Amino acid sequence: MRYAWAGIQIPRLGPLPHVIEPTHADPIFAREAMEAYYHCAAGVVEVFVTDYLNSLPRTLHNDAFELGVDPAAHLRKLRLEVLLDFRDMDEVLGLLNNLSDIVHKKDFELHLVAKQFRIRLKLLDQAFAIFVPFCRAFRAEGVRVHLEWQAGVSLGSTIKAERQLDDIIDTWHPGMEMKHRLAFYLDMLDDIDREYRYEQDDNYDPSDFEVPDDLPDSCSDGEES
Repeated sequence: MRYAWAGIQIPRLGPLPHVIEPTHADPIFAREAMEAYYHCAAGVVEVFVTDYLNSLPRTLHNDAFELGVDPAAHLRKLRLEVLLDFRDMDEVLGLLNNLSDIVHKKDFELHLVAKQFRIRLKLLDQAFAIFVPFCRAFRAEGVRVHLEWQAGVSLGSTIKAERQLDDIIDTWHPGMEMKHRLAFYLDMLDDIDREYRYEQDDNYDPSDFEVPDDLPDSCSDGEES
């Protein structure tokens, strides 16, 4: 079901469930069943996942089953993954602001995951300067917000490093540097690219990077920060 929210055509998902299939269900019943699904599925881990930030508007508003149901009016939980390596950070806040379309924010659960192929903690500083004020504003509206960081070598790979950073939402300030929070943890790990150790060198070139084979073309069109 999760890919329907990203706007992928229904034939790629297989046959429709009987409760919303036109030949089996009354349209009103089908719509009510779809609305109920959003609430029931909120208790299931990672049912509603958006792993490409630009697809967020479709996640929120695509009536995938053509039942007259706007997901933004019924979603109760969402995992949003933001790949930082190929992201224009100036665009991030505007895309995140699409989440303001969520109708029922009280007790809505948002898992915001910052992902990297390369461990660049200075880039993470830029990201959190955007994420944290956004998370605080959402919390003030009654949303349960969780903040996480992950690093891997490709989209389908095993995660090489990860940290739950919910406390950062409360403690972050503009002068905070993530190297003081994560460097000790990262230095203990094996088999990771320790790019954070030299990203402040004068000759450091963030564009000198080989794009992973499984990265969609749409993720790598923009310039790096």
